Amino acid sequence: MHDEPRQKLRELIIEYGRSLCDDPRRCEAFLKDYCGQYKREIFVLVSAIKNRVADDLLKASSGVPQSILLARLNKQLEEELAITTEAAHWAVESWALALGVIAQPLPVAKPAPVSPPSPQPTVAKVAPTLTHCQTGPIIVGRYHDNSDGTITDLQTSLQSMRFSLGQEWNRGTCTGEARRYTWQQALIAAEMLNRKGGYAGYCDWRVPTIKELKTLIDQSGSPTINQLAFPNTPPQWYWSSSAYANYPTDAWGIHFSSGNDYVGSKSYDHYTRLVRGGQ
Repeated sequence: MHDEPRQKLRELIIEYGRSLCDDPRRCEAFLKDYCGQYKREIFVLVSAIKNRVADDLLKASSGVPQSILLARLNKQLEEELAITTEAAHWAVESWALALGVIAQPLPVAKPAPVSPPSPQPTVAKVAPTLTHCQTGPIIVGRYHDNSDGTITDLQTSLQSMRFSLGQEWNRGTCTGEARRYTWQQALIAAEMLNRKGGYAGYCDWRVPTIKELKTLIDQSGSPTINQLAFPNTPPQWYWSSSAYANYPTDAWGIHFSSGNDYVGSKSYDHYTRLVRGGQ
């Protein structure tokens, strides 16, 4: 992430005051005028104030320790915008500097070593790893065929059902018609599947986040998903589990005709593909 948009943001706050925090469009227009080449940085800065990061920083006098507040805001942005930890940290830190909440950049905290989890007696199966490539074919150089109606992305370790909810995996392809769900119905469908025994030996299937769903996009044709890996996929909207931060009645999804992401009402009926694992 570049420092120029961060420096310009601080200058704008000094010149126009903190009222700029209440006007995302005006803030975005100023940043585009002065440093429009940094599109990613401008996006995360403007998205941060839309997610009320500036307001939370200014109200930090409520007794919440600064380190905890900043960590919470970092996590909030990372999840709501489906951006990297680095980008979220940079955006929150940039606003904290611009508003005078902190005087200098903060070090990025390194995660503490995680102890191996205790053995669980109900574990049915070991999650797919790269070593399983020896026992199943590789599809388009990226996906390991688990030979059970699922594939594992060798780049992200995300395991996906090869069929949409409503379809079945039969003799190496998807059969039947995919079913449409509202956003809430899709989440419930995943939960009910797990309660009834799951699929392919796993009981932790879920609707993918928007970040995970984007990894399935393949712009080489239409639908914009690899048809060898995911045959008979409807070129339509698919839900993610990521709610839209600004409007709690909306959520993110992807249209696999164009590969574009979108925000739509949770009451709409769209298709769903379940995943598990991942990095």
